[in-house]
Amino acid sequence: MALLLPPPRITAKTSSSAGGLSRMLLRNAGINVRVYFTQAETIETPPVDLQLSTCVMPAQLKRFQLEAAASDNDALWNSPGYEVVPPILDPGVFQFQDGSIRMGQISRAIADPHAKVDPTQSEADMRAQIGKLLPTVANKPGTWHHCLVAFGYNRLPVVGKIPGFEGLYLFSGFTNPLVFVPPLAQRFANWAAGQEDLIIAQLSPIVANC
Repeated sequence: MALLLPPPRITAKTSSSAGGLSRMLLRNAGINVRVYFTQAETIETPPVDLQLSTCVMPAQLKRFQLEAAASDNDALWNSPGYEVVPPILDPGVFQFQDGSIRMGQISRAIADPHAKVDPTQSEADMRAQIGKLLPTVANKPGTWHHCLVAFGYNRLPVVGKIPGFEGLYLFSGFTNPLVFVPPLAQRFANWAAGQEDLIIAQLSPIVANC
Protein backbone atom coordinates (compact mmCIF):
# COMPACT_ATOMS: atom_id res chain seq x y z
CA MET A 1 0.00 0.00 0.00
CA ALA A 2 1.37 3.38 -0.98
CA LEU A 3 1.98 5.90 1.77
CA LEU A 4 0.76 9.36 0.77
CA LEU A 5 2.64 12.27 2.32
CA PRO A 6 1.73 15.95 2.11
CA PRO A 7 3.98 18.07 -0.14
CA PRO A 8 6.87 19.76 1.68
CA ARG A 9 6.30 23.30 2.86
CA ILE A 10 8.68 25.57 0.95
CA THR A 11 9.48 28.98 2.41
CA ALA A 12 11.48 31.42 0.29
CA LYS A 13 14.44 32.80 2.22
CA THR A 14 17.07 35.09 0.78
CA SER A 15 20.16 36.34 2.61
CA SER A 16 22.14 39.35 1.40
CA SER A 17 25.86 38.91 2.11
CA ALA A 18 27.26 41.62 -0.15
CA GLY A 19 29.70 43.18 2.34
CA GLY A 20 30.39 46.83 1.58
CA LEU A 21 27.83 46.80 -1.24
CA SER A 22 25.00 45.69 1.07
CA ARG A 23 23.63 49.19 1.65
CA MET A 24 23.54 50.11 -2.04
CA LEU A 25 22.05 46.76 -3.03
CA LEU A 26 19.24 46.99 -0.49
CA ARG A 27 18.56 50.68 -1.08
CA ASN A 28 18.16 50.01 -4.80
CA ALA A 29 15.37 47.65 -3.74
CA GLY A 30 13.77 50.36 -1.58
CA ILE A 31 15.13 49.05 1.73
CA ASN A 32 17.10 51.43 3.94
CA VAL A 33 19.00 49.32 6.49
CA ARG A 34 21.48 50.82 8.94
CA VAL A 35 24.57 49.17 7.53
CA TYR A 36 27.43 51.27 6.16
CA PHE A 37 30.89 50.93 4.65
CA THR A 38 34.34 52.44 4.51
CA GLN A 39 36.83 52.55 1.68
CA ALA A 40 39.94 50.92 3.10
CA GLU A 41 43.32 51.61 1.48
CA THR A 42 46.54 49.67 1.99
CA ILE A 43 49.90 49.04 0.34
CA GLU A 44 50.96 45.48 -0.52
CA THR A 45 54.59 44.56 -1.15
CA PRO A 46 55.94 41.44 -2.85
CA PRO A 47 58.00 39.08 -0.61
CA VAL A 48 60.80 41.13 0.96
CA ASP A 49 64.27 40.35 2.29
CA LEU A 50 63.49 41.12 5.92
CA GLN A 51 61.57 39.28 8.61
CA LEU A 52 59.31 41.06 11.07
CA SER A 53 59.01 39.44 14.49
CA THR A 54 55.59 40.99 15.19
CA CYS A 55 52.72 42.88 13.63
CA VAL A 56 52.45 46.61 14.27
CA MET A 57 49.19 48.45 14.91
CA PRO A 58 47.97 51.40 16.99
CA ALA A 59 46.86 50.66 20.54
CA GLN A 60 43.67 52.63 19.84
CA LEU A 61 42.33 52.31 16.31
CA LYS A 62 40.86 55.51 14.90
CA ARG A 63 38.77 53.37 12.57
CA PHE A 64 36.38 52.46 15.37
CA GLN A 65 35.88 56.15 16.17
CA LEU A 66 35.24 56.84 12.50
CA GLU A 67 32.62 54.09 12.30
CA ALA A 68 30.82 55.38 15.39
CA ALA A 69 30.73 58.96 14.09
CA ALA A 70 29.79 57.94 10.55
CA SER A 71 26.74 55.95 11.69
CA ASP A 72 25.25 58.73 13.84
CA ASN A 73 23.16 60.24 11.02
CA ASP A 74 21.79 57.69 8.57
CA ALA A 75 20.35 60.36 6.25
CA LEU A 76 23.84 61.56 5.31
CA TRP A 77 24.46 58.20 3.62
CA ASN A 78 21.67 58.89 1.16
CA SER A 79 23.60 61.74 -0.50
CA PRO A 80 25.79 60.10 -3.17
CA GLY A 81 29.43 61.15 -2.95
CA TYR A 82 29.05 62.93 0.40
CA GLU A 83 31.99 62.48 2.79
CA VAL A 84 30.18 61.67 6.02
CA VAL A 85 33.21 62.19 8.27
CA PRO A 86 36.87 63.04 7.54
CA PRO A 87 39.18 60.12 6.67
CA ILE A 88 41.56 58.57 9.20
CA LEU A 89 44.92 56.81 8.99
CA ASP A 90 45.82 53.95 11.32
CA PRO A 91 49.50 53.16 10.63
CA GLY A 92 50.14 49.44 10.79
CA VAL A 93 52.29 46.71 9.27
CA PHE A 94 51.59 42.97 8.90
CA GLN A 95 53.78 40.36 7.22
CA PHE A 96 52.44 37.15 5.67
CA GLN A 97 54.18 33.78 5.64
CA ASP A 98 55.38 34.25 2.07
CA GLY A 99 57.29 37.38 3.18
CA SER A 100 54.94 39.91 1.58
CA ILE A 101 53.83 42.87 3.68
CA ARG A 102 50.60 44.81 4.02
CA MET A 103 50.88 48.32 5.41
CA GLY A 104 48.24 50.95 5.96
CA GLN A 105 45.54 51.76 6.43
CA ILE A 106 43.41 54.73 5.44
CA SER A 107 39.66 54.51 6.01
CA ARG A 108 37.17 56.83 4.29
CA ALA A 109 33.44 57.15 4.90
CA ILE A 110 32.06 58.36 1.59
CA ALA A 111 28.44 57.72 0.62
CA ASP A 112 29.40 56.13 -2.68
CA PRO A 113 30.96 52.65 -3.01
CA HIS A 114 32.52 53.77 -6.30
CA ALA A 115 34.04 57.02 -4.98
CA LYS A 116 37.36 57.97 -6.58
CA VAL A 117 40.38 58.87 -4.47
CA ASP A 118 43.95 59.86 -5.28
CA PRO A 119 46.02 56.67 -4.81
CA THR A 120 49.32 58.51 -5.20
CA GLN A 121 48.54 60.88 -2.33
CA SER A 122 47.10 58.07 -0.21
CA GLU A 123 50.23 55.97 -0.66
CA ALA A 124 52.46 58.91 0.22
CA ASP A 125 50.45 59.59 3.38
CA MET A 126 50.61 55.97 4.53
CA ARG A 127 54.34 55.68 3.85
CA ALA A 128 55.01 58.91 5.75
CA GLN A 129 53.24 57.65 8.88
CA ILE A 130 54.68 54.14 8.71
CA GLY A 131 58.13 55.64 8.14
CA LYS A 132 57.98 57.10 11.64
CA LEU A 133 57.67 53.55 13.00
CA LEU A 134 59.51 51.33 10.54
CA PRO A 135 61.42 53.42 7.97
CA THR A 136 62.96 50.38 6.29
CA VAL A 137 59.52 48.87 5.66
CA ALA A 138 58.02 52.17 4.52
CA ASN A 139 60.54 52.40 1.70
CA LYS A 140 59.81 48.95 0.25
CA PRO A 141 58.21 48.95 -3.23
CA GLY A 142 54.54 48.06 -3.16
CA THR A 143 51.14 48.45 -4.79
CA TRP A 144 48.22 50.52 -3.51
CA HIS A 145 45.02 48.56 -2.95
CA HIS A 146 41.45 49.57 -2.12
CA CYS A 147 38.41 47.65 -0.88
CA LEU A 148 35.08 48.21 0.85
CA VAL A 149 34.58 47.22 4.49
CA ALA A 150 31.03 47.00 5.84
CA PHE A 151 30.11 47.97 9.41
CA GLY A 152 26.93 48.22 11.46
CA TYR A 153 25.30 51.11 13.25
CA ASN A 154 26.55 49.97 16.68
CA ARG A 155 30.01 48.55 15.78
CA LEU A 156 28.51 45.05 15.74
CA PRO A 157 27.80 42.85 12.71
CA VAL A 158 24.31 43.10 11.20
CA VAL A 159 22.80 39.62 11.08
CA GLY A 160 19.20 38.51 10.93
CA LYS A 161 15.79 39.14 9.40
CA ILE A 162 15.13 42.53 7.82
CA PRO A 163 12.00 43.94 9.53
CA GLY A 164 8.95 44.28 7.31
CA PHE A 165 10.27 42.05 4.52
CA GLU A 166 9.24 38.43 4.79
CA GLY A 167 11.99 35.94 3.98
CA LEU A 168 14.73 38.56 3.57
CA TYR A 169 17.85 38.39 5.73
CA LEU A 170 21.14 40.27 6.05
CA PHE A 171 24.58 38.91 6.91
CA SER A 172 27.00 41.84 6.78
CA GLY A 173 28.96 44.41 8.77
CA PHE A 174 32.03 42.30 9.57
CA THR A 175 34.96 44.64 10.13
CA ASN A 176 36.98 41.65 11.39
CA PRO A 177 35.66 38.81 9.21
CA LEU A 178 38.31 36.20 10.01
CA VAL A 179 37.29 36.36 13.67
CA PHE A 180 33.51 36.67 13.47
CA VAL A 181 32.27 35.16 10.21
CA PRO A 182 32.92 31.41 10.87
CA PRO A 183 31.14 31.16 14.25
CA LEU A 184 28.33 33.54 13.32
CA ALA A 185 27.70 31.81 9.99
CA GLN A 186 26.94 28.57 11.81
CA ARG A 187 24.75 30.29 14.40
CA PHE A 188 22.91 32.22 11.66
CA ALA A 189 22.21 29.04 9.68
CA ASN A 190 20.85 27.27 12.75
CA TRP A 191 18.75 30.31 13.68
CA ALA A 192 17.33 30.63 10.15
CA ALA A 193 16.36 26.94 10.37
CA GLY A 194 14.29 27.66 13.48
CA GLN A 195 16.69 27.42 16.42
CA GLU A 196 16.47 30.25 18.94
CA ASP A 197 19.65 32.29 19.41
CA LEU A 198 19.98 35.27 21.75
CA ILE A 199 23.14 36.49 20.01
CA ILE A 200 21.50 36.68 16.57
CA ALA A 201 18.59 38.54 18.16
CA GLN A 202 21.00 41.25 19.36
CA LEU A 203 22.51 41.65 15.88
CA SER A 204 19.21 42.04 14.01
CA PRO A 205 19.06 44.71 11.26
CA ILE A 206 17.31 48.02 11.85
CA VAL A 207 15.45 49.74 9.01
CA ALA A 208 15.89 53.52 8.99
CA ASN A 209 13.43 56.10 7.68
CA CYS A 210 14.24 56.91 4.08
